[in-house]
Amino acid sequence: MSHSPHSEDGSKDAYLLGWRALSRHLRRGLSWSGHERDTAFAGLGDGSFVDVSSISGLDLGDDGRSAVTLDLDLDGDLDVLRTGRGTPRLRCLFNQSEPHGGFIGIRLVGQGAMGDGIGARVELTAEDGAMSSWVRRAGSGFLAQEGPWTMSATPAGQVVVAKVLWPDGESQLFADLLPGRRYVLRQASGKAQRFVPPGLSPLLDGEHSKETSRATVSGRLVASAPLPIPRLLVHDQDGAQRRILGARSNPADRGGAPTLLHVFSVDCAPCVAGLPALAKSATRWVAGGVQVMALSLDPSSEQLRVEGLLEKAGWPGLRGRLPEQSLRILNALEGFLSDSDRPMVSPTTYMFDGSGRLVALYRGPLDEVQVEADFGLATELDPVLRRGFAGLRPGRWVQAPVKEEWAGFISVLKLRGLGDAAKELEALAIEVQDLDSPGALVEMARARWLQGQREAARQLMVDALSLDGQSGSPSGMRIEWLRSLASMETILEHDQRALKLWDQLLEATPEDYGVWVGRGLVLHRMGKVVDYNQLLGELTEKAPELALQLLDLVEKGDR
Repeated sequence: MSHSPHSEDGSKDAYLLGWRALSRHLRRGLSWSGHERDTAFAGLGDGSFVDVSSISGLDLGDDGRSAVTLDLDLDGDLDVLRTGRGTPRLRCLFNQSEPHGGFIGIRLVGQGAMGDGIGARVELTAEDGAMSSWVRRAGSGFLAQEGPWTMSATPAGQVVVAKVLWPDGESQLFADLLPGRRYVLRQASGKAQRFVPPGLSPLLDGEHSKETSRATVSGRLVASAPLPIPRLLVHDQDGAQRRILGARSNPADRGGAPTLLHVFSVDCAPCVAGLPALAKSATRWVAGGVQVMALSLDPSSEQLRVEGLLEKAGWPGLRGRLPEQSLRILNALEGFLSDSDRPMVSPTTYMFDGSGRLVALYRGPLDEVQVEADFGLATELDPVLRRGFAGLRPGRWVQAPVKEEWAGFISVLKLRGLGDAAKELEALAIEVQDLDSPGALVEMARARWLQGQREAARQLMVDALSLDGQSGSPSGMRIEWLRSLASMETILEHDQRALKLWDQLLEATPEDYGVWVGRGLVLHRMGKVVDYNQLLGELTEKAPELALQLLDLVEKGDR
């Protein structure tokens, strides 16, 4: 069991490392409490209960902590939303019984400080006299709070009257409530307001856009903001290597058609079974301007089988094979969105906007109707509206939505050993900043240097110092940037430019003996023996350790 530090002054390193290790194990699917199974009990109406854990499917073994009931899919019956200590932290358990019309949904809106109607009592009376009642409460169990809607079963086909006793003592009647509908009951209004759930309009026009948008996708994840990704290396149908997707910073590159990436395997039964229907829908999407690509997880020795499967299904778009490095990037992408280290399932489908940024992914068999509706996410959607679709329901947020996600995904890439992919995103994250800022250019130059783009990094540093001369940055910062540029020029063996920069630095900071080392190396390389010997003698007297460092650098350069 973990123990917090005994005092505020004590070292917290071991404590924080312990929590990180625990979180890492939990994301890998290990158990915090020994896979404690959830239990569910049904009331029999006489004060007794019966255990229905197994037959209800609620006996999950991932250390549950809290659960609430709500109508997630808006079909009139109650679903379960539960959290656990392990992963997945959140599970949505949908009630798969046949939808029925014998329900009424009620949301209370009070006045003033009692806007949520906490404490109000609601009584529903049907035409045949059947009555049900409940009290609007502020909590609903351990670490849980029900949503604002209450779903109540009613006799099918019968009109219902609602009586509300508000917390301030006022009593109201709301008549003519029809089953199968949802109503907002506002205090002092005297009339029930019907509520129709909002939906997301499909991007494509035509008869298919009129189909129901009820989702049956397993494992649908929507990014709360478009997520840039590194470029993916794939082997196309001709065996050639290609770089695809990858976020772009140039505004001219943004926009355009969304891209759908379908990852599958010929040895995956659900993949094979679902491909013909998916290919039929993909043909329609391609006609509407969407780019589709099927990528196989199978080795090159299985590509004949892959091609045969795609040809038989009539796949209309590009096709290829996903190598190990790109698979690791996609695994990291899914792990970042789901906060899990579990491997990718097959099939998995990814939706990107016209800028190569991820907007949604789908694990398991694909519901083409839901995908078609989600094409709207690949447009320049309002950030507040987009974040509403990323959650279970739109709500109130305490901070503004971010425009693009960067830092979290970059950290995940680094933790998974994908350093080059992380550097690519780091460079892009800087690039999309205000390039009139010298500091942004310096950060970009350093990122480019780490990527091996040394000439580009040098030019960016030159541009930064040029802008800095106009903006008047603090002298200490400018000296640091000059030193970085001098080091770049020295490594690139641009000796004339490097010597000029080292001279400027020596004039500004005559007692910075690290500058003497850089200047001495360039002097030796240029054959200025007298100047070099004079500098070495003075450096030996003032900073003997740095003099030894200079001699070592000169010796290495002479080899």
